[in-house]
Formats: sequence, C-alpha cells, structure tokens
Amino acid sequence: MLGGSWASVAIETKLPATCTKFVWNVTNITDQTATGTFSATCQGDVLIAGTATGTLSDKTLTWSATAAALAPADPDCEVSLSGSGTFEGFQILIPFAGTTCDGEVSGAEILRKP
Repeated sequence: MLGGSWASVAIETKLPATCTKFVWNVTNITDQTATGTFSATCQGDVLIAGTATGTLSDKTLTWSATAAALAPADPDCEVSLSGSGTFEGFQILIPFAGTTCDGEVSGAEILRKP
C-alpha cells in the first residue's frame, strides 16, 4: 500500500512559509518502516530534494525528511521537515513543519499515487 510514488494534489501556492509540489518515492519497506526520496518546492522558489523515513502505525504515518535545496539567494540551503500523516482511503493527508535556510515552513499536502 505505501510503496511506489505519491504526488501532491493540492492547489499550488506561493505562500512564503509553505512547501508544495511534493513527490515521494517510497523505495524500501520493512515491517512498519519505509524510506525513500522526495522533492518539493518551498517558499515559492526553493527547489528541494532529499531523503525521508517514516513509521506506519495503523493508518498514521510519522515521518521526517532532510534535503538540500537549490535556493536563488542561498545555494547551500538545508531543509528539515517532519509530520504525522493520515491515510484517508486512497490518499494521505500530510501535515508538515520544518525549517529551511530562509526560515520556518509549515502546511499540509494531500498525496495520491499518480
């Protein structure tokens, strides 16, 4: 159920303190733990890519991720995100919070398999 690619279906926004366009590729699943890669856009124009890990318990996915970012103003931008998502049918609601080199970000995304 968790394996494969998941992508954002939320409306794109350019709010300064959020991230959008998430794409998650779950590549390794053991028991209730999953790892993989992800990408997103934070703060309107900061492209990020990194790795994520999560633990599945019932219908809750607790996760954390680290990434390097390609930011126009800061080429060495590190990103850290985490949250606790909930499976809702064939999608996952993923609230998140974290930090980038430009400050804190938070929001929520709905992810579905394309």
